[in-house]
Amino acid sequence: MNNTASSDNLLSSESHSKRKHSKIEEPLYQGVKKALTAYLQADDKIDIRLEITADTFPETLKTHVQKELLFLLENKTYRPDLFGHIGGSDCTSIYGKSDFILTVEVKPRAITLKDIFQAKMYGEIYSTPFAFLISPERPKQRLLELIKLRPDFLGYSAGLQTLYFCRYFQHDETLDLWFNKREPRNKGPYGPGSRPITRVIE
Repeated sequence: MNNTASSDNLLSSESHSKRKHSKIEEPLYQGVKKALTAYLQADDKIDIRLEITADTFPETLKTHVQKELLFLLENKTYRPDLFGHIGGSDCTSIYGKSDFILTVEVKPRAITLKDIFQAKMYGEIYSTPFAFLISPERPKQRLLELIKLRPDFLGYSAGLQTLYFCRYFQHDETLDLWFNKREPRNKGPYGPGSRPITRVIE
């Protein structure tokens, strides 16, 4: 077997694994999309285009991806569950950028260290200032202790960008940001009915 065939088989296997997981995660996508949009937008003049991209990547969002990276979108392994573009007149004052893109990875069970590195991979590939990893379950205590010891695990792009490690509350479709010293937003409020943001590991 030549190297090319071996590489193709590896990518195919990874893509198949991603498909299996996405079927379990799929019921969460719409709720997470709604919750994250509400958090990022709140009552400010923020324009958000956040789409579910686990199965297909909209042509309109491809304009925000470097052309040299577009071929990666053909493989599910390199496609995040959600992908978005953020802009608007208040974007600079709240996020420090006039516009930016973000990636989101969703997990149906307690987040693991492997999940953290997977979510950071998407941020690295697409050069996003923010990447999100979201689950409806509380992380295991041993992972919380590890993150407290090694907060650099939530950084990527030489520590210049941040992975935001979030819990999603399905009953009211809100987010709780658990493990970062700062939030993506530079100021509140966080939208009507939103839950206070938790930034300290319990």
